[in-house]
Amino acid sequence: MRRIFSKLKAAWLHSVDTGGITFFRRLERHLSPDTLFKVLWPVCLARATLNNLFKKSTTPPPMPDFLRSPRTLTARIRQRASIYLDDVLLYFPDRLSDPKWLARCQIEGLAHLAEARQRRRPVVLAFWHFGSFQIGHCWLRGGHNLPLCGLVGGNSSWRTNLSRLQDQLLPLPALPVALYPDELRELSRFVSAGNITYIAIDAPAGKQMPVPFCDGWDFQLATGAIRLANHYQAELIPCGITHEGDWRYRIFIGQPVPNEHLGAGGDWRQAGQHLLTEMLPQFRDRPHQCLDAMTRRFVKKDGKS
Repeated sequence: MRRIFSKLKAAWLHSVDTGGITFFRRLERHLSPDTLFKVLWPVCLARATLNNLFKKSTTPPPMPDFLRSPRTLTARIRQRASIYLDDVLLYFPDRLSDPKWLARCQIEGLAHLAEARQRRRPVVLAFWHFGSFQIGHCWLRGGHNLPLCGLVGGNSSWRTNLSRLQDQLLPLPALPVALYPDELRELSRFVSAGNITYIAIDAPAGKQMPVPFCDGWDFQLATGAIRLANHYQAELIPCGITHEGDWRYRIFIGQPVPNEHLGAGGDWRQAGQHLLTEMLPQFRDRPHQCLDAMTRRFVKKDGKS
């Protein structure tokens, strides 16, 4: 009986997810981005309001003063509504290459990826939980047809049915959209083929390394991206995607980490310092887009986090 119930529940969820994809794709086909935003904004705002009304405001983690931003109810509602609206793009990532969408995301530093690709070198693209990080892969793979795959934590069996359906909408269907630690063989093939791996540098799991961030503060950096780049002799490049308005974005792709920091005898702290230095202006300019998953990684140099 339990197995039958599970199958019925899975079938029902699959139909709901499929219906949602069909619904949003039809809306996108018939409406301009601005009109679609105006239609969905009140819905997302109402959902975000309900989400926050029954939650207590959490105490922000310790962080440098220049990264603090208001945590009022209004600010939290608007941030949550923006996340919901960002997630809508996951329903039609294949259409982000259309002129009406592509013009809404400016990319700075795309030449760094192009140069690595010309040299047939794989790329490890290190990102932070900052801005609209969850849709960065949509713009780079969906909008620019780049062979990019995310390396995420957990187990491959945890990937939801909705995520798997959305994965099928991205270009380059022969390549995975997300790989997990239990798929190391697939990861090896993907990286060795000279592709781009999108990986968080501020994940709390795995090996960690404190790196100087600013006066009085270190940043607890996950070393996975550095180890991956070192193992496959890949370019290690920092990146971030910021929310610039109503479905308008900016992707920053920084200077690659110098090879001498990654090769035999390289200084991994110098590699981490390079990544942080490249991104620091982005964090300073948009402290309200530094999410808790990122700011929890700050540690005071006196040892008190």
